[in-house]
Order: sequence, then C-alpha cells, then structure tokens
Amino acid sequence: TGLEGLPIVEVLGYYAAEVAEAVQELLENRQSVRNLYISAPKDPNGERLLLLNLTDLISGSEEEGSSESAWVLTLRDVTPDRPLGGPRDRTSFHGIIGRDPAVMQIQELILRVAPFSTSVLILGPTGSGKELVAQAIHAESDRKARPLIAVNCSALAGELLESELFGHVRGAFTGAIDSRKGRFREADGGTLFLDEIGDTSESFQTSLLRVLETGEIQPVGQDRTVKVNVRILCATSKDLPVLIEQGKFREDLYYRINAVTINIPPLSERPGDLQLLIDAIRREFNHQFKKAVRFVSRDAMQTLAQHSWPGNVRELRHVLEHAFIVSSGPMITKGDLPDTMLNVATPDLQRGSSPAHAPIEHDPSSLDQMLDESHRIEYALGKSGGNVTRAAALLGMHRTTLRRRIKALGIEGHKSPRS
Repeated sequence: TGLEGLPIVEVLGYYAAEVAEAVQELLENRQSVRNLYISAPKDPNGERLLLLNLTDLISGSEEEGSSESAWVLTLRDVTPDRPLGGPRDRTSFHGIIGRDPAVMQIQELILRVAPFSTSVLILGPTGSGKELVAQAIHAESDRKARPLIAVNCSALAGELLESELFGHVRGAFTGAIDSRKGRFREADGGTLFLDEIGDTSESFQTSLLRVLETGEIQPVGQDRTVKVNVRILCATSKDLPVLIEQGKFREDLYYRINAVTINIPPLSERPGDLQLLIDAIRREFNHQFKKAVRFVSRDAMQTLAQHSWPGNVRELRHVLEHAFIVSSGPMITKGDLPDTMLNVATPDLQRGSSPAHAPIEHDPSSLDQMLDESHRIEYALGKSGGNVTRAAALLGMHRTTLRRRIKALGIEGHKSPRS
C-alpha cells in the first residue's frame, strides 16, 4: 500500500498508541528495522516488552519510480514471565538486570551463597554494580531484617577508617568529642559491605583480619573488645593477587574474605543486555523526571551499541540522564546524547580558556520542566545573554549542535553567537 495515510492504528490494534509513532517514522524514512524493543502498558501495575521487526519487501521501488511499497511488520510480546512465589524474574533480580549467561550465573550464585554467613568477595570494574550484588545477597539472606551497612573504604584512610568501622571512645584522638558506636556495631546481626577493600592500609587489614578470626572489635581508645555478629561482604575493582605480590595487601586476609568470589563482567562484554538496561533506566527516569519517553531512535541506539562503556552501567545511567534532560517528546534521538558519545571535541569553555567561557551552574530540574525544546533553548539563550557557547553549556550540548537546532527550530531574537 502507499505510505501516505497508512492506517497504522488499525494495523497495530491494541498496541497502536505505543508503537504507531515509531513505525510511522520508520515508514516515512523507508527504514527497515530488526529487533527494536518497545515498552507498552500491560496493566495498571506493569508494562509489556514488545519486539518489533519491519521489513521492506520491495527494495529499490522508489528509484524505479514506483509509488507502491510493501512492508512486513511483526510485533511479538517478549515480556519475561514473573511467576508468583519468589524473585525469579531473571531480567531484573534485585536490580541486577540482564539475560547474559554471566549475569544469570551471578544470580544463581547469589541464591546459593545468601543463606550462609560466608564472606564473599565481589570483583568487577568501576560502575558495574558491585553494591547491587551485595544488596541482593543481603536481601536473600536470613539477615535481611537487620541492617546492611555500606562503607567506601577508599574515601577514608588509616585511623579515620578504623574509627568509622570499629567506633571510638570520647577523647581517643583529637576531635573525638563524643563516643561513637562504629559501623560494625550498627550492622550487628546484619551485613557489612566494604567497598574498594583493595585501597585499605596494612594496619587496617591487620585489624580486619583479627575481627574475622575472633568476631570481636576493639573501638579506638578502648581496652576491651566488643563481640559482634556481622557478615562481611567485600568488593574491589583492583587485582588483589597483584597487590599481594607488591606487598600492598595481606595474603591471609585475601583468603579470609575470598571464601566465595563473584565476578561481574563489564558492560562491553554483555552487549545483549544493553537494551534491557536502557528500558529499565528509561522507566525509572520517566518517573523521576515526570516525563513520558517511550522510544530510543534507531540512530541513537546504534550510537549506544557502538560505545565501549568504560564506565559500565553507571556511565550508561549518566548518558541517559543527560538525554532525558535535553530531550523533548516521546523519543530520545542521537542529538540528545552527550557530545562525548558523538566523538565531538570538548568545547573551549570546558577547557577553561578564559573567564568568559567559564561553565555555568544550572539546575537540571528547572530545565526538565520545559518540555518544549524551543522553550528550553530560548531559556538558555536568555540566561546566557545570547552567548551560544554558554547556552550550550547550560543545555549540556556542543555549541555547533545548538546552532544547528536554533536554525532548525527557527528561533529568532538571540544575539549573534560569541565563541
């Protein structure tokens, strides 16, 4: 049938409102698409995950002068089953999202190790979700009614870390005005998660080893010890065997915290999970930003799929947060992605070349309320006095991108661009 006036609503039936816009765009641009995931309402409490394929059956007809076109559209419901009676949705297990075999094995290992008080070492690159694994172990354990206390060991050094964990008595050191219980006693009966354990000092490692062997802590400045019942989960992005060889990590402590090891793969090694992660983050940000983003355009998805993700899931969240702030309408486009994703040079203002190019502080929530793109751009131009470079910084985009959007939207009345 001809493209113009194609009754997509009738063709798609129940899911028309959710996929019609995406399909119409594909048809108008004569684009075939494979394995496009789209979320659609299931009921008031959930969503359906749909798999869309669109194929052009008369390739090249436009060049041959034909006004006719034929397409095959398939729409399949691929929503994972969520059986009652237990957390068995393997695409989202305590926030751990993925269908990759490595992710499924992690979920199974969590279920096996959770009922015991065994120490677990969680390994993975920065931003891969090590704390999520710790939270899942605690949630599946019989300690779940008691606290899970997380401590970033790299943020505290030496005596400060020991005081934070073991507590101290009043006057134990300069600034110790009051006594403090410490995180071990706060987590008594529950779980203590020590993140970046590889960044700790030899002194702290010795103290921690003693706690693991005796089940007792000694607050700083106190002579007597205190009995605690705490499960220890540790995580690191460092190679501990290498640190042991360098004399920076105790080998005996390594074996005490390494009764069970869980290795989290980087996002680059599980590209098949990218769409699931994007969809989950999209739903979260829709609620957070009070938006109704339903789609990611084909070119934007290709850009995301080609990225190496050195920052893993944390980086993906930051990229999508940026896209949500600057986007308008129900679809995230390639232009909504940060310039770092588009291989665009860093703007001069971010290199601090002069005071006039200094970054502008801004409140993303105020921009988020301006759903119309032209209004957001006009707001940024007004805020920056017509300076396109500074307005681009306010919007989180490159100035060349902003000039292109100003021209496309026909925005008038701003001052001449100053770089």
